[in-house]
Amino acid sequence: MKKSVKWVAATAAVMLTLSATAGMTSSADEGTTVKAGFIFLHDENSTYDLNFLNGAKAACEKLGIEYMTKTNIPEGQEAYEAACELADAGCNFIFADSFGHEDYIIEAAKEYPNVQFSHATGTKAHTEGLDNFHNAFASIYDGRYLAGIVAGMKTQKNYIGYVAAKGIPEVIRGINAFTLGVQSVNPDAKVEVVFTDTWYDPTVEKQAALELLNKGVDIIAQHQDTTAPQVAAEEKGAYCIGYNFPTSDAAPKAYLTAA
Repeated sequence: MKKSVKWVAATAAVMLTLSATAGMTSSADEGTTVKAGFIFLHDENSTYDLNFLNGAKAACEKLGIEYMTKTNIPEGQEAYEAACELADAGCNFIFADSFGHEDYIIEAAKEYPNVQFSHATGTKAHTEGLDNFHNAFASIYDGRYLAGIVAGMKTQKNYIGYVAAKGIPEVIRGINAFTLGVQSVNPDAKVEVVFTDTWYDPTVEKQAALELLNKGVDIIAQHQDTTAPQVAAEEKGAYCIGYNFPTSDAAPKAYLTAA
């Protein structure tokens, strides 16, 4: 389960939305077929984006849906342009996978009212009032809570570090869930957080982990899309907890589990 939970969750979210879209388009126009477009912040080098790439491929192949992908699309005007290009290419369902894409996907949704847009982890679908714009994500905080239990049972110093990406709801609820998991088995343990304001920057994320390790934490957890915090933990003789999928090969002596 640990190896597949996030990939399955991502796939399920995409499949559910695609299935709903397929039903909608076929009832509105019997000759319409679904063509999906996917926008990814990075590429397969990011553990987070790799999960979505795998999920998109599996969902579309399972449903027999044609699809297109765009990788390495920044959280800026490029996201809007990518969405428009996919819509112009005939995609009638478009999914973007990063928090910072949201405002640009909303603008594309306004311009293409006959195309369904879905966005991972965002917060604005309920305020925009658009029938063709949606937010979707899996309940990753469940995995965070379980990872926190592991950390709470393993720590010897009752001092755990957490390298976090950005101060947004997705990240904050993950920190809270992890900390509650720690406290459920070890009320004396403390979790200290460092924010990097990055999703994928090995240098910055390793430095943040080292900052915590130099303060004395004996476990490093993370909400980052690189394995750099785990490498830092192994170098310092500490333990680590990953995020998107099992990465024991990055830090074999330090690795405990992944959310």
